[in-house]
Amino acid sequence: MDGSHAPVGRRTAASGCARSPTQLQMDLRGAFALGDVNRVAESYHWVGMDSTQAKGTMDRLQRLATRPVLDTQYYGTGIGSMLADAGGGGGGGMLQLVLAGDGGSASVVAFDVHRYAGCYFVSF
Repeated sequence: MDGSHAPVGRRTAASGCARSPTQLQMDLRGAFALGDVNRVAESYHWVGMDSTQAKGTMDRLQRLATRPVLDTQYYGTGIGSMLADAGGGGGGGMLQLVLAGDGGSASVVAFDVHRYAGCYFVSF
């Protein structure tokens, strides 16, 4: 490594879950940059899914995780999102990922953002 580029990564699992939408955004961006569907899945809101739904979701995440992320953007739901991003209460919103496609094209994937048990997660 020549030192000109910092390695792409994300917080370790030992450091816990995303405590703000910004952390969630950074976690997903790092997981996609690594192309690691298991890291992407750590940020997914699995609560209430049966095994058939979970399999379909993992398949979809696997297809997405192979594509480079060009940009991410979190859109909150008003004043609650500003408090949430500052580490306070609130939650919800949407996280958009712009993914590279074939031939220079790009596509946008929108995830719903959920606050659950003090952590932030995404879902389709």
